[in-house]
Amino acid sequence: SVEDILATRSLTRTVLSVMATELGRRQPDLSRVAELVSVATRPWLEAAGSRAVHVRAMDLRSAHAESLLATEPSLAELPSLKAPLGPIELLRAQISGLADAADAVGHAGPLCMAVRHVTDPREVELLARLSAEFDDRVSVRPYADAPRALLLEPRPDAGGVFWLDFDSLQAAMFGISPTELETPEPLDTHVAAGLYEVDPRTGVDRSMGMLLDRLAEALPDASGIVGVRFTSPVSDAIVRDLYDRGVRAFSINPPDLLPLRLAVGKAATA
Repeated sequence: SVEDILATRSLTRTVLSVMATELGRRQPDLSRVAELVSVATRPWLEAAGSRAVHVRAMDLRSAHAESLLATEPSLAELPSLKAPLGPIELLRAQISGLADAADAVGHAGPLCMAVRHVTDPREVELLARLSAEFDDRVSVRPYADAPRALLLEPRPDAGGVFWLDFDSLQAAMFGISPTELETPEPLDTHVAAGLYEVDPRTGVDRSMGMLLDRLAEALPDASGIVGVRFTSPVSDAIVRDLYDRGVRAFSINPPDLLPLRLAVGKAATA
């Protein structure tokens, strides 16, 4: 699954502290960030053995990262932190740390780092160039969370998966915030009034289905597995719909893992 190893609050706080010192310099040195990433990921890679490991890159536009940024005044005025991909130096440091961790523990399987907010082929090309700097030891690919990312030319990562954030995409199709999918209101009132064809919290909207179908057609038959990441508990109906469309890779927060496994099992035996 796509793990949040690099997105934990404690690691992000430490990394931001390092960046507050380095990014203001003419030639920032983020080797300390690479060391932190290496230490954080070694246990996961060692436990994985030869299996594929998918890691989400740090997202400085996430809610918890923004709250931490507010505590670092020296970072507030750096425009690169607000760029969709964040500072390129930070991406490079994370790739370096992952590659170092894999070599240190002898991880032999595919190692992939998924980056959010990628919507343009030129951004995808940048990620490929960054990966090539480390002999493609780490496959750096988009983690789609905006419709535009699915309308272009998606390609799977080294593990054969193209990851997408279902909640963010579904919310974008309805023009609402992803957080509204996790609360009763205002959607309860809207759905009860019959103003939505489908409740976006419990079903796959037709517009979302069209994107998924197009994505399946665009990916190579041999390796194009669509991987879906959920940020909140998911309904059996959504899992069943996605499973019927060929989705076989699912990821969710640890507390919701068992219900998701049950839902996938029901879909597989239906």
